[in-house]
Amino acid sequence: MMLFYSLLAVLTVLLGFVHAQDGTFTNPILDVGADPWMIKHEGYYYLTYTTATNITILRSQSLTDWENAELKLAFQPPEDEDYSTDL
Repeated sequence: MMLFYSLLAVLTVLLGFVHAQDGTFTNPILDVGADPWMIKHEGYYYLTYTTATNITILRSQSLTDWENAELKLAFQPPEDEDYSTDL
């Protein structure tokens, strides 16, 4: 029985080590504009947020790698309208 508990302890340590190698992150995962919103769909994370002048969407396969994400402009208001800035 002692052998079982010893093996269980070793396995727990090894699994913890493997998990620690996956990397860590802190919130916020990306320092973006206001109103961040995220969803996962078919293996991709989609992150949208507003800036002072537009609404942007990012797409990434990794929850923590937004530096290599695809970027798309979702909404760019026309100039000289009441809603052109401070979205």
